[in-house]
Amino acid sequence: MDLNQLLSQYLPDETLANLASQAGIQDSHQGVAAAKSVLTTLMQGLSNNTESQNGAGSLINALERNHDGSILDNLSGFLNMGNPQQAAPAFNAAGILGHILGFKQQNVANGISQVFKLDLPTILKLMGILAPVLMGLLGKAKSSNQINPENVQQVLGQTVQKTEQQNSGYGIFGKLLDTNNDGSISDDILKMGMNLLLKR
Repeated sequence: MDLNQLLSQYLPDETLANLASQAGIQDSHQGVAAAKSVLTTLMQGLSNNTESQNGAGSLINALERNHDGSILDNLSGFLNMGNPQQAAPAFNAAGILGHILGFKQQNVANGISQVFKLDLPTILKLMGILAPVLMGLLGKAKSSNQINPENVQQVLGQTVQKTEQQNSGYGIFGKLLDTNNDGSISDDILKMGMNLLLKR
């Protein structure tokens, strides 16, 4: 079981390109690749967090309280609501990113910024848009009994693995979640990321 069917249904490339454009990325190919990189990294972060029973239970409880998936039924409304960071928990991007990535958030943003040659505020805005959207997707999965405290870590891990099989570049930023560095990416990873993510 994985989440790729839900991703394809609710977040096809056209939708991801639109979301990326809201962050200021006008090149649709670049926007889709950046968005998929962010989503894969966030799922990897959630997979890491749910390795423990407490972490898995906390995620499922958060979905039950705040993320019923309705955000995916009205993405235009979400994008037009002003500053989502000041809104309800379902749209609180800063809070969601803090829970998923913690102090690694800056590392990830710096890495994506380097590879895509986009400025940091643009990447941070994209991450802020996609974090509530991903939680909504997981809310959809929970409401359809696809995930629960017992299997959520496995489902997230399998989804990341399948995404990386399709394009290994999407998973390179997950390496930043396992390090305590300042977010700089080695030349080898940078070159690999550019080749894999920006190929046309």
